[in-house]
Amino acid sequence: MVAEVADAVARAAAEAPVLLVEQNLALVRRVADGAVVLDAGRVVHTGGAAALLEDAERTRALLGVSRAPGAEKGER
Repeated sequence: MVAEVADAVARAAAEAPVLLVEQNLALVRRVADGAVVLDAGRVVHTGGAAALLEDAERTRALLGVSRAPGAEKGER
């Protein structure tokens, strides 16, 4: 079911702008061009999604997690 939803979001994102509020970093890596990270309602980061997810230190600091699965292999 998650894979089907991810596929649908990816198809929609290919056709039109999509606002994605998501914790699944693999999905974010797959469909997002840009990223805005909020903390307590304040913007703490804005920029490219791939650049954020490729920076393990920043991802850990802002999101409290390691890089998305596949990041080490260059997958998107």
